[in-house]
Amino acid sequence: MNITTEGVKNHIYPEGINKKKIEFLKSIINWLENNCEIDLVAEKLDVILKLSEKEGKIESGVMNNLIDSLYLSIRENHRFISSDVSVYLFETNKINNNYLNPEKYLLAYYPEKCNSSLYRFLLKSNYLGIDIGFQTLRDEFIAFITNRENYYSLALENLQFSVNNNPNIILTCLKFINYLYSTALPLATKNKYAFEIFSNSLQGMEFDLINEYHFFLTKQSKFLEPNLSKILNIFCICINLKTYSTVQ
Repeated sequence: MNITTEGVKNHIYPEGINKKKIEFLKSIINWLENNCEIDLVAEKLDVILKLSEKEGKIESGVMNNLIDSLYLSIRENHRFISSDVSVYLFETNKINNNYLNPEKYLLAYYPEKCNSSLYRFLLKSNYLGIDIGFQTLRDEFIAFITNRENYYSLALENLQFSVNNNPNIILTCLKFINYLYSTALPLATKNKYAFEIFSNSLQGMEFDLINEYHFFLTKQSKFLEPNLSKILNIFCICINLKTYSTVQ
């Protein structure tokens, strides 16, 4: 049941859904047992013993999983494929060098499967750290402003440089800004959405890259007039907010 200001909507589940869920989960377990090997991550033993001496026995499943993942992600001659956001953020900070999230794996080995449907699925599954392209960003935005099912807020979160660590996001955002100001939306609304794009994409970005961002933005003058001065002002406000939050 979903209760909103517009009313109450019942969700009727098909008969036997619980049995189907159990069968599906069992099929995953069977696949793991037939295709995977257990790795006890012997490299972690020293740190586990040291942590246990200082803080007592480590009983948190989350902490154990994080330690396993970190050690697997720095193992030589291996690739660590994982959706673990914590490990991904360590990768962003250059702590390890062989982490591969599922998106990057698919891009490397099955590029034909990396279409808009895949990225919508990844957003729907709350993936963080994926590269948001212009088409995905535009499609989610259109769904958002037309009150249809959308994952625009998560797409915005994935624009953060601290999450994606991808300079190409600058060109994606500028392309979207060009699209945004070509729409029939009121100017104030366009400015609001431009602010969201800039403020998210600037998160965690180094100042040398911000200068490039600003340079490319000024080169958009022929496409963004007569709104370029306002857009540049919004961009500068976002930079100032970023600088203030960093200082704080």
